Amino acid sequence: MKSYINVSNILEYKNNKSFYLYDKICMLKIQNANLLLMYLGEDYYYEYLEQVISEIYIYLQKDNINHSLYPYILDNSTLIVAGKMEMEEEKFLEITRRLYKKFYYIKLNRPNLPMLMRFAVVIRQGDMMKCAIEALYAERNLQRNYIVYEEDISKDADIRQELNVINTIYWAIENDGVIPYYQGIYNNKKRCIDKYEALMRIRDRDGNIYAPVYFMEVAKKYNVYTKLSKIMIKKVFQEVENRNMNVSVNLSIYDISSSEFKKVLFKLLESRQSDALIIFEIIEDEVFKDIFLLKQFIKEVKKYDIKIAIDDFGAGYSNLAKTTEICPDYIKVDGSITKNIHKCKKNRHILKSIIELAKNMNAYTIVEYVDNPEIQGYLEEYKVDFSQGYYFSRPLPIEQLEL
Repeated sequence: MKSYINVSNILEYKNNKSFYLYDKICMLKIQNANLLLMYLGEDYYYEYLEQVISEIYIYLQKDNINHSLYPYILDNSTLIVAGKMEMEEEKFLEITRRLYKKFYYIKLNRPNLPMLMRFAVVIRQGDMMKCAIEALYAERNLQRNYIVYEEDISKDADIRQELNVINTIYWAIENDGVIPYYQGIYNNKKRCIDKYEALMRIRDRDGNIYAPVYFMEVAKKYNVYTKLSKIMIKKVFQEVENRNMNVSVNLSIYDISSSEFKKVLFKLLESRQSDALIIFEIIEDEVFKDIFLLKQFIKEVKKYDIKIAIDDFGAGYSNLAKTTEICPDYIKVDGSITKNIHKCKKNRHILKSIIELAKNMNAYTIVEYVDNPEIQGYLEEYKVDFSQGYYFSRPLPIEQLEL
C-alpha cells in the first residue's frame, strides 16, 4: 500500500482505535477509481490521489480542534476520517457534510476527468468499518453520495439477498447444480417442434431451481459468469450430441470476449460428431459493443456450420445498419412486442415491420412469449417462421422432454 505524508494507514487505525477512543468515522470512497487508473495509468493516478489526500488533510486541520480528527488510508481508493469520543456528534456531522460538499466532485487537471467520491458516516457502532461498508452499499442502491449509517441498513433485504444468491451460485458450481433446461421452438410450416433453446438454470442445496433473472447480474458482478457459461456449454453439447437434437444456445458479449470461454467452445466444436443444427443466440442490446470482435467470432464459428440468431430484437434501440452487417440467420423478436399483439395494434405493426426486415435479409423469424392461441393466430397470419412460448412448451430438463 502506498504511504502518504501525514496520513496513517489502516493498521495504525486498528492500533489507535481503542487508545484514542474513536466512536465515529467517515469513509470516503473514490467511486471511479478503476476508471481513473485505466485512463491515467498508475503513476498519474497516485500523483492525483496524493494531491487529493493532501488537500483533504489540510482542509480537516481547520476543524481539528484538540486533535480530535485523524485521517487514515484504507486502500488506494478509500480514506477514513476517525473522530474521538470527545468530539460532539453534531460537530462531526457538520464537518463531514462540509467535507462532502467540497470533495464529492473533484475536477482534475485533465479536462472532463473528475474524481467522484462517496461518503458514509458511522457514529457509535461496534464494528464501524463493517457498518461503513454496508452504508456505502445501501448508498449505491439509494442513488446517494452521502449517507449516515442507521442500524436498519444492516438488515437491508438487498444485501441479504445478494449474499444468498452468491452462496447459491457457488454451491451450484461446486455441486453439479448448473442445469440446462430446454424449451421447444415450434416450426409453423412443419407444424411441430423441431428445435429447442437451451436455458441455464441453477439448483440450490434444497433442490430449488432458479432462472437467470435471479442470479445472472450477481454472477457478472462477482466475476463467476464465465464459470457458469463454461459448465453450461459443456453440458449442452454433451446432452444434444447424445440425442442428435437441434438446439440454440445463448451467448453474451461476455462469452464472446472471454478467451477462457472461447477456448472451451472451440474445443467442443472441433470434437463434435453430430450434424444436428446449432444456433448461437446473441442478445441484441449487447451485440454492438464491439462489432469487430463479434464479426470475427461469427466468421470463426461459421466454419463449423453454426447458425447465428439476434436475440431480443426490437428491445429498446435496434441498430438496423449493424444488424444487416452481421447477416444473422435468425431474428428473434423480443417478447415485449409479442405478448400484447392480440391487444395492441401498434405492436402488430412493429412485428410486421420486423418480419419484412428479416425477409429482406433472408433470415428466419422466431417469436417468443407465445402463451395463447390468440397470439399464435396472428403469427400464423403474418407468416412467422417459428413460435416459442408456454403455449407450445415449458422449459424442462432434457430427461423430461418428449423427443
